[in-house]
Amino acid sequence: MRGVKATVLFIGVAVATMWATLAGCGGSLAGHTGAAGRGGTSGTGGRAGSGGSPPACPAPSVSNLCAPSDPQICSRTCGPDSIGTKTVNCVNGGYVEEAADCSFDPSRDYSCYSVPAGPNVACGTGVLPQAAAPCQLGPCVVCNSEGGVYGGLYFDSSGATRLGFCVCATRASGVQTWSCAANTSWPCPAGAGCGSVTGAGGSIGIGGASGRGGATGAGGTGGTGGTGGPGAFGQPACPSTVAKGGTCLSTDVQFCYKTCGPEKSGVKSETCTSAGTYAEMSGCSFDPGADYACYKIPAAANALCPPGVSPMTATACDVPACTLCNSTQGLPGGGYFDSAGATHVGYCVCQAPNVSGARVWSCASDTAWPCPAGSGC
Repeated sequence: MRGVKATVLFIGVAVATMWATLAGCGGSLAGHTGAAGRGGTSGTGGRAGSGGSPPACPAPSVSNLCAPSDPQICSRTCGPDSIGTKTVNCVNGGYVEEAADCSFDPSRDYSCYSVPAGPNVACGTGVLPQAAAPCQLGPCVVCNSEGGVYGGLYFDSSGATRLGFCVCATRASGVQTWSCAANTSWPCPAGAGCGSVTGAGGSIGIGGASGRGGATGAGGTGGTGGTGGPGAFGQPACPSTVAKGGTCLSTDVQFCYKTCGPEKSGVKSETCTSAGTYAEMSGCSFDPGADYACYKIPAAANALCPPGVSPMTATACDVPACTLCNSTQGLPGGGYFDSAGATHVGYCVCQAPNVSGARVWSCASDTAWPCPAGSGC
């Protein structure tokens, strides 16, 4: 077990996955009555030192190039109807997305994108909607090859199959076309107004906010949740047998959550797909009812963090609780080592003593960090 290592220059290059967000899913869902205040672009996901959101990326060029005079960190829209954002970095003269996930403003209502408890008959049986193709359905009807429930597929604009959902959007011209996104770029089940979600195993409540303890000791309040669910954020928890890309059968857990983020303060979903494997949500979702002040990104370097040193996950530490550290003393862009010695862009905090009385670093990448968008950040 190593303590700390000298800073290693880290450049994270996001790899496109089969569930990457569809580029042609933009547009306005005019007439959707279930989602209040959805018209603008989500401001979450920024990494500015003051906690603000990064500026919008300039219009993409054919080669997606960026110059020193361009924004070095910016945001692009993603998700259905372009209601979410993802952070993009200028790396070696080209814009690179940090991850395939999509962040959504926790203050908005995403009822219109609530995943149905059972197949929507209006979608048609076994029909795969295709992004940007014409459609004739009412607003807020979520569809895919399974009638809109988890594990269903859709076609992207190039005809490739994706795991996710679509809604029929009314464009400014009055024409209706499909607006689609991968399940890792869909605002539900974690977004406000999403209600209950369903895998093949039944309805799962997600409405309540569980107390998270952790460094700040801030507890949440219990909620009633969705139909048939326990009502706690991040429930049901995945058993140890569930693993990303692992095999799943109809008799296995169809939908569950694994912990993620610093001190396991967030969750990511695992969905049993129609292909018989578990698909994992990218990024990390955080309880909008919990307080994440302990993970607030500092506006200036933390003098208590060793300068020019990258903390290493699960190794000994001795700085005050709630002191963010990385190779840049807690500022955005700094790195840390995971437990295997690989470098990542992100942050670490020194946890409270464990059962053995030892304090160790708890680290997470910037795409799995609750701030700047979380409550208290």
